[in-house]
Amino acid sequence: PTPVNLSRTREVVQTYTIISDMPNLLPALDRAQEVYFPTNEIAIDPEAGLRAPIELDDGITYSVVSRVPYRDRALLRLNSLKAQYPQKSPHLQIPPNIRQKVAEETQRILATSENPIDADYEKALYLGQYLKQRYRVRQDLEPLQPNEDLVLAFLKNQGGDRDHFSTALTVMLRSIGIPARLVAGYAPGQFNPFTGLYIVRNTDAYAMTEILVPRMGWFTIDPIPGHELIPPSVED
Repeated sequence: PTPVNLSRTREVVQTYTIISDMPNLLPALDRAQEVYFPTNEIAIDPEAGLRAPIELDDGITYSVVSRVPYRDRALLRLNSLKAQYPQKSPHLQIPPNIRQKVAEETQRILATSENPIDADYEKALYLGQYLKQRYRVRQDLEPLQPNEDLVLAFLKNQGGDRDHFSTALTVMLRSIGIPARLVAGYAPGQFNPFTGLYIVRNTDAYAMTEILVPRMGWFTIDPIPGHELIPPSVED
């Protein structure tokens, strides 16, 4: 396919106030461009996370200016059509002893589509929706046996804990050669109309799957039942 430039972005300015002690990973939207934090330096980790040199204590306030991409499905499909990825990418790693079984089940699920799916982004959406509709959050599962794999157990039991959905989707995508990673973040929380602020609690945190789309970056898919498949973006 013809190379396409990065999708258009929108500047978003956010201010965070910490009201409960947290680790040094700074919550922020994707693609931070400027950070106003009360230390001389901050670090950027290998996955582009922002790391403060101090723990986030109650009362710390900081601001982040981000260039958040619009989620253009047509561009995402085009750029993930017959895409080429580095073979040694860490985001393609999967335990050798489960690769074949997970890949077979993943291909079986994709084959249930009425129309062939050619683009990797569309495959990720289909798999995420399939898990959301056919599998369920379960609290009645027995603990894993020694040497039992979490993803294989999830597929066998057709469900598991909430974050297991994203773990399974990430490994399923890797098994068919699509770079994916497990990420943790926060839902938007509850808006307080009296203060104009959002209250975000620890219970708003959960894991999601991100896939890499060439020339466009990482995009999130949420396979957890009861959640939107595509999290809210700047269009919303």
